[in-house]
Amino acid sequence: MNWLRALREISKPNHCDGCGFQNLEGMKKAGMGIPTIQDRARQALVKSALEPEWESRFEGTSYGFRPGRSAQDAIARIYSSINKGEYFVLDAGARRSGMK
Repeated sequence: MNWLRALREISKPNHCDGCGFQNLEGMKKAGMGIPTIQDRARQALVKSALEPEWESRFEGTSYGFRPGRSAQDAIARIYSSINKGEYFVLDAGARRSGMK
C-alpha cells in the first residue's frame, strides 16, 4: 500500500466493538471504542506525514501537546527564564493534568 493511496483511503474509522462502562452517576453505559490495528496504522501514517512539517513551524518555547516535551520541561524553561531576568511570560496555563 503506497502512502498516497493510504492517505486517500482514510475517511472514517472502521467499526470496532467497544466495551461499556458506567459513568460516574451510574445511570447509563457509555460505549468506548477501541481502534482496530488498521485504524492505528492509519493514524501513525498521518502522524508521520504531518508531524515533521508542523513541528518545524512551532516555537521552540512551546510545550503543549508536543512530542518529547512535558510539563516539567515547561516549568524548567520558566525557571531558567526567571533566573536570567526574563520576566515576560506570554502564556503559562495549567490545568488538572495529574501532576502533583
